[in-house]
Amino acid sequence: MKRFLGEGGKKKVYLAQDTLLDREVAFALIKTEGLDEVSRTRITREAQAMGHLDRAAQHFEASLAFCRKAGYRSELAWTCCDYADTLLQRNEPGDRGKSVSLLDESLAISSELGMRPLMERALSRREILKA
Repeated sequence: MKRFLGEGGKKKVYLAQDTLLDREVAFALIKTEGLDEVSRTRITREAQAMGHLDRAAQHFEASLAFCRKAGYRSELAWTCCDYADTLLQRNEPGDRGKSVSLLDESLAISSELGMRPLMERALSRREILKA
């Protein structure tokens, strides 16, 4: 950790150095003071899931292959969008480009099938990536 950056209602944010990727990163520390046991358990599970993004990516790859082979278009569209979110969280080299491709596929399918909520979700994420 290099230094404290700021604090919000739920997190404290620090500037840190990622020695593996040789870059500065913002590190958010979730405040747990005053939380009940259910909230602490939820936060712990979320943190554990974030630590398993590589396994999640493997799961999504298998899911995409299954949906494509079986012809499950609506499920494929949702899976593409969810996988794009996972890749953006993981943020490894190539993940951003793959996320854009997945969002494009999700948008094409959801537009074709008239899945308006998913269309809006995919569009908003693409806009964020373009910014």
